Amino acid sequence: MRETLYQPSCYGCSHDVHYQDAVPMRTCGVMMHCGERYCTGGKRARRFKHGDPQSHVPKWCPKRKNPCELRIYALKSLEDWSLHDLLGEGLGELLSPAASRYALRFDGTIELTPQEFWKRCAQEPAADLLPIPIQLYEVLEIDDGLGSAFFYKGRTDLRVVSDFDTERARKNIMEDSCGPSCE
Repeated sequence: MRETLYQPSCYGCSHDVHYQDAVPMRTCGVMMHCGERYCTGGKRARRFKHGDPQSHVPKWCPKRKNPCELRIYALKSLEDWSLHDLLGEGLGELLSPAASRYALRFDGTIELTPQEFWKRCAQEPAADLLPIPIQLYEVLEIDDGLGSAFFYKGRTDLRVVSDFDTERARKNIMEDSCGPSCE
């Protein structure tokens, strides 16, 4: 069964305002009225309309990045790659990627949101959706401004990884190249 990705919501966002005062008031460049919901994240506040989603973040959210940021993390050395490969085969299961063994290989953009990417991966190969090829055991990070989603390339498929310490992986430096020759 394919995992589903977390759908971000406005709940808990400091810019999500439910105006409850009985007297209308001009704030953040708009006249706020009782019972209406506003987003104050942009230069001016924006009122949520009836057609906007109630539980998920709307497409016009000022926090959204378009295009989304794409980062690819690879195992930083041939030794790390070999260890990861041997442990995975020896245990007979997929390992979770440890950020201490990874380093940033690519930093760019992608037109797809994490949800769109994951949905399209069910119908077509991930390699067709990415600007560069992805290698075995690499971790993809797609950041749409609302949060990052992580995908791990295993031997047979691409799977969602719930947490990956990107700060730790970005501090690491690639020691040597580890491409198709590692397979």
